[in-house]
Amino acid sequence: MIRSILRLFTGVIYIVVTAVTMAQAHENKPAIIDLRLTEDRAQVTIVLSLEAIMAGTANHTTSGEGDEAGPYQDLRSLAPEAMREVWLAQEPDFRKGINFSIDGVPIDLIPGPVTVPPVGDPRTARDSVVIYEGPIPNNTGDMAWQTDETYGDTVLRLYFGDAAEPAVADLAFAGATATANLSKVAPKTALGVFTAYIFVGFDHIIPKGLDHILFVVGIFLLAARLGPILWQVTMFTAAHTITL
Repeated sequence: MIRSILRLFTGVIYIVVTAVTMAQAHENKPAIIDLRLTEDRAQVTIVLSLEAIMAGTANHTTSGEGDEAGPYQDLRSLAPEAMREVWLAQEPDFRKGINFSIDGVPIDLIPGPVTVPPVGDPRTARDSVVIYEGPIPNNTGDMAWQTDETYGDTVLRLYFGDAAEPAVADLAFAGATATANLSKVAPKTALGVFTAYIFVGFDHIIPKGLDHILFVVGIFLLAARLGPILWQVTMFTAAHTITL
């Protein structure tokens, strides 16, 4: 009797895990923003999913949910040139959601080239590249960069001149403002990076990782001994860490 109940419960858990995993399998990656400063100009290179931005799905899944699934998939199936034309028509609205300033002076960004990859596998996110540039009053002082909350999380990498390595690389959650004193900028310490990603890890599990939690619960219900449970959970954690 007990075994039957456990099997039934395990079956329900499996179905829920499968459904949740499918819904979250295409979770959107943060947009990568490379901000390169010279003495009088800024160049901004943004790697992002244009489809997710335009369909309003950048904060959850690239495949879309509910009424947004259709628009995302329609955009995802467009050839590069057609997608570029659709984006250019909406780009001015996107730019309004970018707030970039140095010492409180807003920086006007001028649109540059847009690169859209081939359609490829429509089940995966397509990373397009959008470039902006504009004059800056100086490359010292206090810098602030903030994007609209609907654009999702971003990783901001700050470069000076022709430097190959960023002076700063920082994760900004949706709608948050990334700031830096350009006169005293310095890379984060290993401890600072570790601490930042601890918070990212918690956010990845709670509230966004219900499928992970249910998966581990399923392992617990299917295993009769502690040893196999610890082994399987450890392998799952290691494999997931490698994929991240």
